[in-house]
Amino acid sequence: MEIMRIKNIKGVTVMHMEIQRNGETVQVGNQLLLYMHNIYQKDTRSKPDYVGKVEKIEKIESATMKGSLITAYIDGYGHTQPFYEAGEGVLLSEIDERRNYSGMPVSFMSKTGKDFDFNIYGEDTKFQKSLCNAYIKNFKSGIRGDNLYIYSNTPGSGKTKLACCLANEILKRYNISVKFINVSDFIELSFQAHKTEDDKEKIKAIKEATLLIFDDIGANNTKEAIDSTLFGLIDYRNRNNLTTIYTSNLNREELQKKLHDRVVSRVFDNTIPIPLPEVSVRDMQNKQNVEKRIKELLQDTGDDIDCFG
Repeated sequence: MEIMRIKNIKGVTVMHMEIQRNGETVQVGNQLLLYMHNIYQKDTRSKPDYVGKVEKIEKIESATMKGSLITAYIDGYGHTQPFYEAGEGVLLSEIDERRNYSGMPVSFMSKTGKDFDFNIYGEDTKFQKSLCNAYIKNFKSGIRGDNLYIYSNTPGSGKTKLACCLANEILKRYNISVKFINVSDFIELSFQAHKTEDDKEKIKAIKEATLLIFDDIGANNTKEAIDSTLFGLIDYRNRNNLTTIYTSNLNREELQKKLHDRVVSRVFDNTIPIPLPEVSVRDMQNKQNVEKRIKELLQDTGDDIDCFG
């Protein structure tokens, strides 16, 4: 049994309203108990002053509010005014703010799971789709830091888009910080000769983000110093149970030819690989967009224009 307490104070009278419920959400029919007492009296709550039931639940969601308006019927009183119960999840305004500061590519900043079409590959991708859904669902319980490694040898296969779609779905559900950075950009930022305070703050935010998208790992020809920098970041995040979603054009064996073994070992420590089909979704979509645009241009050309006749 769960109890929700709401307290109103007017003068010296305190009202405690409790909803007794089974499960995580309030339901129509849940019993409501109302206690009234003087603030100078001890509140024992041995017996409610009024007893009623929840009769109406109206869900509300806006940029600044997310929850339910609950109306109850109390015996000997009648219907109550709707009262507000805060819901779970993250406010829309907070989601937008975190996206804006995440560093995600603008084209992927608003993309969610519904924007990623696994069917476009023309191959069986049920495993990948099921794994992505399960990952989002269990993210909160995965505080141990389950990582993902999304890979395909084919550029434009949707690796970065999928990573951003996953992050945006997680952002909608959990109050976390998300950062996105390409590995090349991180290396450049880390090796700047004269770092500003802003640069140092960026590196700190990347290092400590609850969820980091580390894009295109293995694309660089690395040196010992770069390997050491990557190792430091990845090892820190693993030790502190911070989640990382990697994207790469390389599988594990290929990555070992680019990075030191100790770096690769940390990358795949508690990491789930997600292979994507060797299909360039980007090329397919570009071709479709060009064909569509050609069709539109030909339809818009009137008979009065004949410059090359």
